[in-house]
Amino acid sequence: MEKTTQRLITREADPYNSEPRPVDLAQTFVTPTELFYCRNHGSIPQLDSDGYRLEVVGIDRNATDFSWEKIKSFPAFEAPFTLQCAGNRRSEFEHYTGAPWQACAIGNALWKGLRLKDLLSEIKMDESVKHVHFVGSDETCKEGETLPFAMSIPIEMALRDETMLAYEMNGAPLTPLHGFPLRALVPGLIAARSVKWLKRIELGEVPSTNPHYARDYKFVPEGIREDEVDWKGLPAIASYQMTSAICSPLAAETVPSGPLKISGYAIAEGHADNVIERVEIRCDGEQAWRPTVIASPVQPYCWCLWTAEVDLSPGDHRLEVRAWDSRGRLQPQQGEPNLKGYLNAGWHSVTFSVKRET
Repeated sequence: MEKTTQRLITREADPYNSEPRPVDLAQTFVTPTELFYCRNHGSIPQLDSDGYRLEVVGIDRNATDFSWEKIKSFPAFEAPFTLQCAGNRRSEFEHYTGAPWQACAIGNALWKGLRLKDLLSEIKMDESVKHVHFVGSDETCKEGETLPFAMSIPIEMALRDETMLAYEMNGAPLTPLHGFPLRALVPGLIAARSVKWLKRIELGEVPSTNPHYARDYKFVPEGIREDEVDWKGLPAIASYQMTSAICSPLAAETVPSGPLKISGYAIAEGHADNVIERVEIRCDGEQAWRPTVIASPVQPYCWCLWTAEVDLSPGDHRLEVRAWDSRGRLQPQQGEPNLKGYLNAGWHSVTFSVKRET
């Protein structure tokens, strides 16, 4: 396992899933690779770019191979984008299944690669192509079957300028934990759609039938058992939701008396015309919300970082945060409980103490 895991908190050992401490996360607009959360569904392939080939399979089942040299020959595209797990903040729900993510299954990195549409321009496509399937090189176990992780996106999303095949993260080649040598990167969608260790791309008339797409990432209201779900009748989760979180102070922390710096992140729902407009906090349920200072760039498909300063009396206190987006929408007060604890977008809070004078 890579040394990057030493700064992360393991939430599941097998498959390996980990996140940073909140106080470490929201320090810089671009998340250092060693502090970027790790989400895996199975094995972590140890691949080599030498001899790597990406297979693209058309509707007619004819395949085209792209060598590593060919992939690197496409015009390079570099931009920051945020990835967020659909289960981020899942542990705040009373009932859920899956890794017990707190508020740090999210990160913003500088990605470099090629635009997917540039690669697809070399493949014969017609109007029958409605979906693009990404197939990874990892091995996952699903209902007793060993199979790769795979996801789909609509062809319209595949042809956006922002959708890319990334081979660098924060100015260096991808690490094995983050998809080396090549991964999909689909800004605005839950991170599951950005398949790692990309082995094959398939063009289809319908979405992928891989169970990770067809069953895993679907919103099932609380109170419905998994064996009662009509999976085919449920749409797959697409965009993450607007959310915000307090990263400092930490929950249950005791802080010195005097001015206290509060910090955290916020992100708008993933659309090209949508960003965070403002972030507000309140203390101990007070009626008035206090403005924060946006302390980072604000741009689509990326989080922003915010800070505020308060001076509180000794004792226990509860902080809450909420965000507004550029479409004039307010983050909902409560997340909607569901079977797998997905898309928790409610107001985030922490309870902590200010040290009493002795």
